Amino acid sequence: MRVPLLAAACALVLLVSGCGIGAADENTVQVYSGRHYDLEQAFARFTEETGIEVKFLSGGDAEMRERIKAEGEDTPADVFMTVDAGNLWLAEQEGLLAPANSAVLDEVVPEGLRDPQGHWYG
Repeated sequence: MRVPLLAAACALVLLVSGCGIGAADENTVQVYSGRHYDLEQAFARFTEETGIEVKFLSGGDAEMRERIKAEGEDTPADVFMTVDAGNLWLAEQEGLLAPANSAVLDEVVPEGLRDPQGHWYG
């Protein structure tokens, strides 16, 4: 079975969670990331095949979490990527993450590496 590219890319970059609050533009995915490497290349093929642009805003994990908190319901973030699960747990505890119900991610991310309520995938 062929896994959609965004799901595969998300699984490869380790920790991903759908914020799902803002999602203003269906032709763009906004990624807030605490990861410190070139993410654009990881998502380039997804953009080529779907026409959906992936934009990145990078900073420290705590900085990105605080930004999502400050933006509240108006955050443009669709995805919050961190360097470790602890930051995702904190974001979920602070009520910053919406569930990302994804059969594709459920299939490619082992059960032990995802939140039971779908708030984050590892």
